[in-house]
Amino acid sequence: MSSNIFNIREFGVVGDGKKKDTAAIQSAIDACAKAGGGTVYCPPGTYLIGTLVLKNRLTLHLESGCVLQGSTDRADYPKELGTPQPNVDSGDENNCFASISPEHLIVAKNLEDVTITGGGRIDGNGDFFFGEFNPEVHYYTLPAKGWRPFRMMVFRECRNITIEKVTITNSPAWTVWLSGCE
Repeated sequence: MSSNIFNIREFGVVGDGKKKDTAAIQSAIDACAKAGGGTVYCPPGTYLIGTLVLKNRLTLHLESGCVLQGSTDRADYPKELGTPQPNVDSGDENNCFASISPEHLIVAKNLEDVTITGGGRIDGNGDFFFGEFNPEVHYYTLPAKGWRPFRMMVFRECRNITIEKVTITNSPAWTVWLSGCE
């Protein structure tokens, strides 16, 4: 971890899995960026979150016992923070991506030197969004709730991305999407 450490507890998180901690964690991320980079430290606890926007030269360290739990509330995934699929608005009704939601849990666009590490877990709360499992087709009925976040973690046109020693689980759709990254 770097010498610039921003403990999310110091930014007002609750970590009970019930109260939304998005704003507090985003405040820690923003403070880290303002300081020129460093580590956003997430101690053990369950943190209910919507979209988090990562910044340059940032390590998101999820300590063992830390869970970033995706919210089930659509309002917690502002579309303007997401990354829509290229050519979605092309007017092409045959575009198979035209109905893809731009809402994501963790977003990184045009960034450098971003790391997600630790021993913690990122849980997209996917079980909430899916219907019954159909063993005949080996698939779940979708969408059970009429909407779901799409890619859980999006890295778009970024450089030097590291994701290690974290568990990424229970995604409501794709887990990690790296697009145009080096």
